[in-house]
Amino acid sequence: MLRKNSEFTKEIVANMAGGDGNVILRNAFSAEELTSKVCACCTVTLEKGCGVGLHQHTEDDEIYFIISGSGLYDDGDGNWTRVTPGDATKTGDGGWHAIKNDGEEPLVFLAVVISY
Repeated sequence: MLRKNSEFTKEIVANMAGGDGNVILRNAFSAEELTSKVCACCTVTLEKGCGVGLHQHTEDDEIYFIISGSGLYDDGDGNWTRVTPGDATKTGDGGWHAIKNDGEEPLVFLAVVISY
């Protein structure tokens, strides 16, 4: 199945997981269209000052692949690490994480959630 960029759904979520500002989600496929254990696959855009708050993954893994921009990532230990294009993160097995854009340019990443 091919889905053109112009056909993606767009969702704006305010204060996702307690984070600051709005998170822009662009979904190519809905969870109902996926037959695997992938329950989400979308691009996430964080404008300047926006972020996804600290949240836990107990029944799934979440992978972030940074596409453009830069920001700070917390893998649940309270230590924020700079992420830039080409970096990838994985959280699961009860782990926590958060991400925020502290730069001037939008931070864009691919988020993939896979259930156990």
